[in-house]
Amino acid sequence: MTRRQRTRESLRRRRPSVAPRACVLIVCEGLETEPRYFKALQKKLRLLPVEIEVVGQGAAPKTVVERAVELLKGRRHEVKRSRADFNYDHVWCVIDAEQQTKNPSLLPALVQAQDNGINVALSNPCFEYWFILHFADSGRPLVDARGVIRELRKHIPGYEKAQDVFETLWPAVDRAAGRSKASADSHERAGTDRHLRDPSTEVHELVELLRRTAARPQT
Repeated sequence: MTRRQRTRESLRRRRPSVAPRACVLIVCEGLETEPRYFKALQKKLRLLPVEIEVVGQGAAPKTVVERAVELLKGRRHEVKRSRADFNYDHVWCVIDAEQQTKNPSLLPALVQAQDNGINVALSNPCFEYWFILHFADSGRPLVDARGVIRELRKHIPGYEKAQDVFETLWPAVDRAAGRSKASADSHERAGTDRHLRDPSTEVHELVELLRRTAARPQT
């Protein structure tokens, strides 16, 4: 092989020896609590910003899903025009059911997400139920966000919305995930519709995805 050939060979981009980490987009309904939690998780797992985006919308479930669809299509367009390096491998919306009978956009949002290949981490009644599971099982209906906050304050006295409690929760994340899965299995066996599962949360699925992503080598 000539020197010129060796030089050309050395300039070629080498394929990574391992698959790169997944690029994840997270679109949150809440403006503070959920983005604060996932940004803290991102920092804890040392996931680069290019791999996770957290977009707080503070809007109805259908608006959150529509925003996710918009961002997903926008990223595909940017990659096609070589203005971005990566498509999103996973897109998640973090949504609260609240009082599901008074949340008319919830079911249309779940359908729209499914139609567009978007995952939803649904919490019923609200995201803080995921926090409760770090401390104890809680299977009785909580009705609305106020009921969840009252229950959470038994474990974190004086808790207020948007309070940063990540470091308090993190040591028990495995127990929370186990309790969340057990709750989901119980609702599944009972045949309860997804949007009526009070209390329940699917946040553990997203948390586990991010932990698996972090466990892969960075390329």
